[in-house]
Amino acid sequence: MKIVRFTLIAEGVCAEARLLEDAAPATCAALWDALPVAGAAHHAVYSGSECVLILPEPLRVDPENATSDVCAGDVGFTWFAAGSSHGVDRDFAEVCWFYGADARPSMHEGPAPVSIWARIQGDARAFHSACRRMRREGVKALAIERVEAPGRGAIARDVEHIRVHRPRCGACSAPSVLVLGEQVLVAFVQGRDAEGGPDPLGLPLLCRGADGGRAWSAPEPMGGYQYPGTARVRLEVLPDGRLLARLDRYRFAPGFRAATGGGAPGREWVARQASPVALLSDDGGWTWRRGPVQALPPDARPDPCGVRAWRVGDEQASLWVAARAGAAHAWREECVRRVGVWRAGEPAVARMLDGRWICVYEGYDGPRDTDPPLGVRGVHATTFRIAGSSQE
Repeated sequence: MKIVRFTLIAEGVCAEARLLEDAAPATCAALWDALPVAGAAHHAVYSGSECVLILPEPLRVDPENATSDVCAGDVGFTWFAAGSSHGVDRDFAEVCWFYGADARPSMHEGPAPVSIWARIQGDARAFHSACRRMRREGVKALAIERVEAPGRGAIARDVEHIRVHRPRCGACSAPSVLVLGEQVLVAFVQGRDAEGGPDPLGLPLLCRGADGGRAWSAPEPMGGYQYPGTARVRLEVLPDGRLLARLDRYRFAPGFRAATGGGAPGREWVARQASPVALLSDDGGWTWRRGPVQALPPDARPDPCGVRAWRVGDEQASLWVAARAGAAHAWREECVRRVGVWRAGEPAVARMLDGRWICVYEGYDGPRDTDPPLGVRGVHATTFRIAGSSQE
């Protein structure tokens, strides 16, 4: 049985659909080979409770299991040739899914049968609610990925992608993660989308996660608003149980920018690296006070049955984990996320109480080629289990 996952990236909600290979074998095979894909999903105009993702490449597959009498949870596919319907000026193919009883796939001229090739399973209420809001809120960034069945040689299973925080504007960077009992703390820096270097407006923020990292509090500034110019924040538990947050900061002063490349001279901020700041918390990160600067304890040795390294590929928007399922097994790498975010980086990983792992990372949540860009750079997380590990 093959499964695909639909993820509305900014909302951090997803739904899984089972492929109907007996009813639509050619359609299932073509779409399975085309995955993963990502883009801007939109709400249908004429079809009631239907949402659509236009595929980057116009697949052409003859109709299978085709109907316009659909049910909530059905996932369809169709393609159109240029000029075949009102407003169709180029060839395109689309994946469409239906979330309400009023859905009826239609074009301007009337009903338009689609090939039903998958069916959403499980509790998809949060996903369907976000789809319904597209009527008012407009397009949303969506990724469709394969859900690989765990088998021989598999490392990660029960993989789930979560949005931790998405600012209304600006950018988040350099997240750090710490597990305290049943809670997960994620600290990061939020400022302007300053790609060129340190940001004088960068502030350290903290989000608190519950329900295995699925629910997150609104971010709060660490130590109030006293530490602008922060470039990185790192969390650690001290031997006495207190929390330590090390802030790497810059001091900024007005400077003069010379004219280069035909540009005009002007004023700009000049950054100079400042001494780090240590914040201490005695109450699990609810309040922070300034403490003496001290070096962070050395990094712990990797767990013999856990995660050794994460790396994030910017060009392919790929998230990789290096892990092994047991002490006697060799380290192996596996890609656990191929699409959905780009300009992704700065991964940090920790193990949760239930044996799962959580990796947090920064990522731009919109499709790469939209103009203007869709989405902003926020903090995302991926949770998973290591197949066959002793912690399961």
